[in-house]
Amino acid sequence: MNAAGMATRSKILDVTLRRLMEGHGVSMQEIAAAAGVTRQTVHFHFSSRAGLLTAAARYIDAQSRVGERMAAALDAPTARQALEATLRVWFDQVPRILPVARALQAGAEGDDDAATAWWDRMDALRAVFRRVVQRLADDCELDEQWSIDDATDLLWSSNHPLIWDLLVGHRNWEPDRLVDHQVEIAQRLLIGS
Repeated sequence: MNAAGMATRSKILDVTLRRLMEGHGVSMQEIAAAAGVTRQTVHFHFSSRAGLLTAAARYIDAQSRVGERMAAALDAPTARQALEATLRVWFDQVPRILPVARALQAGAEGDDDAATAWWDRMDALRAVFRRVVQRLADDCELDEQWSIDDATDLLWSSNHPLIWDLLVGHRNWEPDRLVDHQVEIAQRLLIGS
């Protein structure tokens, strides 16, 4: 794709994210109008609304380079350090994605396109947490009560992005307190004695 095409794609994604964060509609026509392009241009770049919403959610991750930061966390010298570092990277990312996460999760119940985008991101997060759990298992650190799948499910579900919303947003926890708490819980639950 040439530079003009990349610029148009980025503009469409920026508009989509802004509209999601502001609680506005995100139909292909609404996005086209807000971005000052034709509906066909939006379809050319994303082919479907599900593709647009998924690309928008991934765009946030690309802008913040969370993939690179997660890879570095997963490469920590020990499995325990990888667990802590991964959780810290994740919770550093959550405030950036929270408005979009709220919108996608809320829409996922009755909107197949929002559900596609939501589960794309949740499955990606689960895959990262599975790598952490696998490291714990490989290093004989994973408590024997856990299978890799069950430990992954527990780590993934107990670090849902909306936990930030509940504790930091609604209960006024300090972000560092939440992260420290989540790291401690994960270590107690997953690491054998």
